[in-house]
Amino acid sequence: MQERVASFFDTRPVLSETIQYYLYPSLQDKAVVTDNMDFAHVAADRQAVHVAIEPGIRGDALNKENILLVRAILGKPHVNALEDGLSLFLSESWFGASYETWMQRIAHAGLAVSVRDLLLDENYARLSPLTREA
Repeated sequence: MQERVASFFDTRPVLSETIQYYLYPSLQDKAVVTDNMDFAHVAADRQAVHVAIEPGIRGDALNKENILLVRAILGKPHVNALEDGLSLFLSESWFGASYETWMQRIAHAGLAVSVRDLLLDENYARLSPLTREA
């Protein structure tokens, strides 16, 4: 994954420390420990990725570590949706399908989110985690 990000930016991300990757056997266990119900999330201040993996839930399919790699190059975002979108765009797949496939599915289903809701962090934060990350 780091190679894909490095190729896109034509520079290699320099991380302040190693990414810590925490795996949880269920979403419930992850929520109890982290107080976060998303399948996966990043604790950027600690260079950590927290992921739930259980039948039907593959938090590792979200490629959350890309957020840390993108942030290492660009710094903290002014608009959260741009960081999330770029990290997803740089993933080879998201839940087994490419970025392009997901965009086609979302457009076909009429589920596209308005630019206003994406660019205003307070509106973006209220969106479903699956909508925010798609």
